[in-house]
Amino acid sequence: MTRSTTPRLGLILVVVALLVVTSQAQVHLNRKLKSETSSSVQIQAVQGLINRLLPHHNTSFLLSIISESECTKETNDTLCFFLRSAGPGKISIYGTSGVELSAGLYYYLKYSCNASITWSRTGGKQLSSVPSVLPVPNPNYSQASRLGRYQYYQNVCTLSYSMAWWNISRWIEEIDWMALSGINLPLAFVGQEAIYQEVFQEMFGLSSSDLDDFFGGPAFLAWARMGNIHGWGGPLPQTWIDQQKALQKQIVQQMRSFGMITVLPGFAGFVPSALVPLYPNASFSKLPDWGHFSTEYCCG
Repeated sequence: MTRSTTPRLGLILVVVALLVVTSQAQVHLNRKLKSETSSSVQIQAVQGLINRLLPHHNTSFLLSIISESECTKETNDTLCFFLRSAGPGKISIYGTSGVELSAGLYYYLKYSCNASITWSRTGGKQLSSVPSVLPVPNPNYSQASRLGRYQYYQNVCTLSYSMAWWNISRWIEEIDWMALSGINLPLAFVGQEAIYQEVFQEMFGLSSSDLDDFFGGPAFLAWARMGNIHGWGGPLPQTWIDQQKALQKQIVQQMRSFGMITVLPGFAGFVPSALVPLYPNASFSKLPDWGHFSTEYCCG
């Protein structure tokens, strides 16, 4: 009896301990990953979205950011939005952040006005069904809460495949879509070459020409950042590097204005080959050739 139950009891204790540690780590993460943008700035961002999306209804929506405890009273969850009629043609939207308010706006347009907002290639903004006098919210679709605290968006390749030539106007359109879709943890991956340039030049003594062979061209930056290739499609003009740095600041500011938490790039471990002769005692590893690129452009 003792022999059969002891291992099982030990396993149960291990599982319980892991659950406790995981729970504590999640609580710590939730405290760390929290927007520092004020409620007034977030409401202003959502109002700006409404002005762009529905200029004829720019005074039809009343926006309020509420606490997580107030959210719990209405939906039994900590992150939510809910909709209420505020009189003829007026809609009140309550939410725990600018993202929740934006998601509530789209929820109302979708389920009370039969409207649709998608990427331009899949239909774009279909708002012709929105009447001049807004109806009361559909009682069956007047509130919603998150299944998870964070909703992530983007991958490192799409920045090169689809977004290489976007300006801030196109980015604002995309960030509006993110907010309407409830995305609160977006990747912000633009402009990192400016930081690499600064670090490698100021801290490691490399020249601009040393980095010409390291950075890929605008449409191939994803592959270069992952160490698959170097120099292909380059060199990057300094004007491009500076412009992308400025663009990244605008993107991050716009994302954070809604209360989003931006996922910023970190150092992936790939360095220019020009460092090898400068640091003869350091250990460098060369990656194998990738994707049938010649050794001239591949790899680290």
